Amino acid sequence: MVMVVVVLPAYNEANDLPPTLDQVSQTLASLPNVSPSILVVDDGSTDSTAEVVSKFRGSCEVNLVKHKANRGLGQALVTGFQHAIADADVVITMDADCSHDPALFTEMIEKINDGSDVVIGSRFVHGGEMVGVTLPRRMLSEGARVVMSTLFPYRDVRDYSSGFRAYRAAILKALMEYHGTSFISERGFACQVEVLLKLRDLDAVLTEVPLVLRYDRKTGDSKMRVCRTISRYGCVIARNLLPERLPRATVQAGR
Repeated sequence: MVMVVVVLPAYNEANDLPPTLDQVSQTLASLPNVSPSILVVDDGSTDSTAEVVSKFRGSCEVNLVKHKANRGLGQALVTGFQHAIADADVVITMDADCSHDPALFTEMIEKINDGSDVVIGSRFVHGGEMVGVTLPRRMLSEGARVVMSTLFPYRDVRDYSSGFRAYRAAILKALMEYHGTSFISERGFACQVEVLLKLRDLDAVLTEVPLVLRYDRKTGDSKMRVCRTISRYGCVIARNLLPERLPRATVQAGR
């Protein structure tokens, strides 16, 4: 039995969270040989996000962790990882705004079982695309792909900024043991790139599956600020041009 925890960082997602929880819960319940749960990290929401979670009754266990104040996506992920890795074999992260399709869970888990450490829902492989995404956001994602693949080429990776990922819990434990509280230092969306660059220290095995990003399904406004995100990407790149290396033996035991 594979223990799977789906981590949903949420900030003022009271409108989109109910259908997301429905879809995720139903999908998890349909997976064979999986013991599933959902962990919502409420990152200091000022709406009824926490109330939505507490009232939800679905097909699998749903837990809530709440930040008293908004600390950013990066810290929401850290909190989610810290709670999830205690019991999970696989940790899946995805957006709470209906833009990610949980139907990808099956293929992601299969690839983890086949030896991948991280599986990325990619918009830039055959079958992947972006629907309803504004031109500035599209240009930011495309630009991140080009710049990151040029400066930090990673075998079998095209989408460096996607937040829909499945992680082997052992790889997250190794990252957190090595980097400690600085496992993720970026508050905003640049944290997704930061995590991939730090995974290089472990020689992690990454693969991708096609993701159709459906921004046309979300009802709320995007939390991303394009100019600030570009600036933070630059900071992440500067910090990682000469990364330290961690011996591969550190994580092999977890496979």
